[in-house]
Amino acid sequence: MIFCRLKERVWWTPPKRWQVRRRVASTLGAIFFVFTVMIAGSCSMPFTSNDLEEDPYIIGIITRIDTVGEKAMRILVEENQEVNDPLKPDGEKIWFDVTNRSEIFVRGNDGLLLKISMQTLEIGQKVMGWTDGPIRLSYPAQGGAKRIVVKGNS
Repeated sequence: MIFCRLKERVWWTPPKRWQVRRRVASTLGAIFFVFTVMIAGSCSMPFTSNDLEEDPYIIGIITRIDTVGEKAMRILVEENQEVNDPLKPDGEKIWFDVTNRSEIFVRGNDGLLLKISMQTLEIGQKVMGWTDGPIRLSYPAQGGAKRIVVKGNS
């Protein structure tokens, strides 16, 4: 801004046309940069096993799938199908509530995790499962699926 002093008063003079253009161009450049960074950051990139920060709740096989509408399903994951006692080794079982918020991946032969849809889950696949929120302590246990990783192409 340009100020001029006239008889002890400060008056503001409007900026020149080239000053306005420069200010608009720099503002548009900053907005373009922010959107470019946001778009580049939102692109899906493959994950590696190191991106899974905590241990899974269960590693087992999908033995049953129940569809709950178009956007949700329940899957039963069992460590060992032959064990029906939760206190015995490999007796863990859980019903996962899989929704649109659940992250579902398949681990490729190169170790990378690629995102897949919940409709690709099938009975007999070996999976690792993480929970989000509380787990209902029934047998089998019940909880929301935070992340499901299908191990290989079983």
